[in-house]
Amino acid sequence: SHAPYSDYWDFSQAHLVGDLLLAARRLRRIAFERFHPCVAADPRIGEALCAMDRLVSAECATVADSTFELLPGLNRNLRALQLMYFWEHDEPLEDETKTFPPLLEALAPLRHLSTLGVLYFDPPDGSLSGRSDRHLFRLSSIRTLRFSLSSASALELVAV
Repeated sequence: SHAPYSDYWDFSQAHLVGDLLLAARRLRRIAFERFHPCVAADPRIGEALCAMDRLVSAECATVADSTFELLPGLNRNLRALQLMYFWEHDEPLEDETKTFPPLLEALAPLRHLSTLGVLYFDPPDGSLSGRSDRHLFRLSSIRTLRFSLSSASALELVAV
């Protein structure tokens, strides 16, 4: 189905990105398109990103619930994080879910996070109400919260 874009969907060279990121541990900001497919192709990418102790800002496009399973844990020093569940120039990840529990679990340790952007997030309606994991993440440190092209059910995050 991706024949005209075969090079675009070829992640056989993801190990080069992994090599680059392992050598660039002092980065302060990073923007990463098609994040999930790259991390799935080379887990070192996620490990390197999470090990960057100076990283304060990250933008990750094309994520889903299972993306967070590929990461050992987002850097606790992050001040700004943008998660784009779909990238406008891409196709959504097939057979991947977009729900609150993995997102809340990933955000919970980020006590210094002041800016959070959640784009194209479309969790099932009412999926957060009554959940025991609501306490995992508090918006108290957030000063800027941006929802873009997300469903109304995504706004349940504000109630946390």
